Amino acid sequence: MSIHPFHEEDPHGLIKIVGVDRVVFGSDYPHAEGLSDPLSYVDELDGLPDEDIARVIGGNLAEALNLPLAAAA
Repeated sequence: MSIHPFHEEDPHGLIKIVGVDRVVFGSDYPHAEGLSDPLSYVDELDGLPDEDIARVIGGNLAEALNLPLAAAA
């Protein structure tokens, strides 16, 4: 099971409770839970290790869908 928090929620607290491998980023703009600038969500993850940010922003979803992860440039 994975969780996508609303952008108003504290992702750091959620990650602490359920683990970084259970949190995924999603955007459903223009619905209330979406952001007009979805990439700005990465600012909410400030302070996390780069590996954890990569997991939340796309790695966890890719893993759940059995998709290959993009190689870092």
